[in-house]
Amino acid sequence: MNRSLEHSIERLDQAALSPLRLREGELRGAVARLHVLSPPSVIARGYAVMEDRHGEVVRSVHQVPRGEHARVRVTDWWLGVEV
Repeated sequence: MNRSLEHSIERLDQAALSPLRLREGELRGAVARLHVLSPPSVIARGYAVMEDRHGEVVRSVHQVPRGEHARVRVTDWWLGVEV
């Protein structure tokens, strides 16, 4: 194969791969952002997640009546609580 043809093929390969490399970088960034926001990562930073007796995440005090049992997820275990 002559040198000019090899060079043209190489340039075509680079042109085809360039957008893919850009998208790969964007995807890696999105994955990293999602990881930071994942429940296990949030809990590891010191936050907790409370669930009612049905396993639904509690977002408001109005979701769990006084006297009902719930559980709170912390970094290393679940805590049983009574509201």
